[in-house]
Amino acid sequence: MTKKLSECQSFNSNPFMANVRESNIIQSKDQKISLPTSLSISDNSGKHVSQAFIRKNIRKFSDVRDFIRIPPEGFRVMATLEKTELKILCYIFENLIYGELKVEIPIEPVKTYYSYVSRNPIYSGIVGLINKGLIAKIENEKSLYYINPLYFYKGTIIKEFFEFLEKNSLRKISLKNDDLENNLDFSQQKEIV
Repeated sequence: MTKKLSECQSFNSNPFMANVRESNIIQSKDQKISLPTSLSISDNSGKHVSQAFIRKNIRKFSDVRDFIRIPPEGFRVMATLEKTELKILCYIFENLIYGELKVEIPIEPVKTYYSYVSRNPIYSGIVGLINKGLIAKIENEKSLYYINPLYFYKGTIIKEFFEFLEKNSLRKISLKNDDLENNLDFSQQKEIV
């Protein structure tokens, strides 16, 4: 193992791409799409009557792994984490269910997973994540926590956001870029018509 950056091997192309091919994470499937053509039928007055469509099969490639979304704000907060807090967060990442805003952090399995002798570091790590706003305790639950989707999330938050608005009797709003920049209160915005 090298100890200096100057001794490290350099490459003229990404050396990890061969691993991507071998790991079979990029998969393809055929997808049917309908494309409008430039051909159209007009009546004698010159009005456009209809447009033809061509059905076409295309091959679509996708990465089949599940991903955690972490915006830049999340990385800024994560850079401040202590060692145990970071370990608990990694445990959360591994056990987060797609589309869920809750995660279970059971003390004994975490203790075993990281080979801790005591429960204290785990509780300390959880409290640290709460203090930094990454998770929040759920009322009347011992090991369930809400995650903060502003810092990390597995899936897309759009559906859950509108469910939250409905559940809390907040009106759905039409968002414009300046609404987000001005941090306007969602409950004060006009309804979508």
